[in-house]
Amino acid sequence: MLLFLFFRIGTIILIANFFKRGTPKDDRVYSIIKNYPHLTYKSVQFKSNKSQILKGYIYWKKADKARKGIIVISHGFDQSHIDYINEINYFTNRGFYVMGFDNTGCGESEGESKIGIPQAVIDLDYALKFIEEKDDFKNTPILLFGVSWGGYAVCSLLSNPHRIAGVVSCAGFNSPHEMIKSFLIDSYGLGGRVISFYTNLFDRIRFGKLANITAIDGIKKSTIPILIMHSKDDDTVKLKVSIYEACKILNKPNVTLKIYDNKGHIVYLSDNAIRYYKQKNKEFEELARKYGGYKKIPKDVLDKFKKSIDRKLLNEIDQDIMDYIVKFFDKAIELAKAI
Repeated sequence: MLLFLFFRIGTIILIANFFKRGTPKDDRVYSIIKNYPHLTYKSVQFKSNKSQILKGYIYWKKADKARKGIIVISHGFDQSHIDYINEINYFTNRGFYVMGFDNTGCGESEGESKIGIPQAVIDLDYALKFIEEKDDFKNTPILLFGVSWGGYAVCSLLSNPHRIAGVVSCAGFNSPHEMIKSFLIDSYGLGGRVISFYTNLFDRIRFGKLANITAIDGIKKSTIPILIMHSKDDDTVKLKVSIYEACKILNKPNVTLKIYDNKGHIVYLSDNAIRYYKQKNKEFEELARKYGGYKKIPKDVLDKFKKSIDRKLLNEIDQDIMDYIVKFFDKAIELAKAI
């Protein structure tokens, strides 16, 4: 009895730490966007399920009047939409509007925590309702682009009725429960299995039926073009819990699967960016060993390490893969117009 009480208390503490606000309520957009002089943007905000205000921006290229569609980005865990500024810039250069917004408990949006994994689906649902109600985008094709947490969200959302023309999911996991269980087992061994039972229980209490909806559930209900991308060496969302792996048993002509051997967690980053990430990650691990743990690294040492990161190189995109994604979206729009 005491053992199970220990696991329950431990799970509550774990959830509180795992889903705490991962990004500060800062205003990074204006400091970052100045490096992209050809981008125009306007701020937007809308309410999500508990009336919390979610904030975001709609971007487009200044000189480009003819725009093919609007791409809505669903960001990854412990991130905000501005972490995808290179992707936003690329898409706008190819003739799209882009809407980037911050999930509950992330970036500029309200919320003291991220609440749980299914919250990304809820927030994306409200973002699409916001876009669909805007007269400016009444006849504009809507496309979804999600990475990791967002990769799960853009597929799971397909269980809901929206006028979406196409979806690209990168490094997404299929089931919130299986993803958390995989993480917990890797972190705590057999004890992780017990803890995962309680995390699943808490999700059912907080999210109801939504806690059980997987990416595959949404994909099965959809007939629009869907592109699923993953890499075999992804050590964040392992292949066994990925949407890609779950989709292999499907036989749906609207679903395209792309697998890579060595593109890591973000498949559309350049090889130079991936090598640089591994180098900086190794340096960070060496610092952790030197000081006896990540949390024990002195603030001045950690600040110096952060300043040493070449973020332009770290986020350098693979032009060929991004071009493939854009062409996929172009074909999805053509198909939607033909229907």
